[in-house]
Amino acid sequence: MSFTTANGVRLHTTALGAGPPVVMLHGLLIGSLASWYFTAAPALARTHAVQLYDLRGHGLSDRPVDGYDTATVAADLASLCIELGWTAGREPLVAGQSWGGNVVLTLAAEHGGVAAAALVDGGWIHLSDRFP
Repeated sequence: MSFTTANGVRLHTTALGAGPPVVMLHGLLIGSLASWYFTAAPALARTHAVQLYDLRGHGLSDRPVDGYDTATVAADLASLCIELGWTAGREPLVAGQSWGGNVVLTLAAEHGGVAAAALVDGGWIHLSDRFP
């Protein structure tokens, strides 16, 4: 069990495999890193460095009083990527399931630093709010 502090929040993290970086985000309501750990992550870890983490307020991560909007959770992810050294030429592929897909799109729109995005059963943001 590992923890990484990102954006001032202690996040429960698990790393699998080696190779090009991939970060996988779970959904909102009953999600945790286990939703990827017991499904797609082990297969992907055969060829990639896979980082799983519990979003703030989920699993074993901290549960701050506020900061549950997509912008703040995307900032958590951007900070996590910096902590992992996954920036400037080593940007990760980021996969998000359900609400995690919304976080991935917000990350790409507001922070960049994404090599590619995979959205599973979700992923919507109001682009007009970010690109007037």
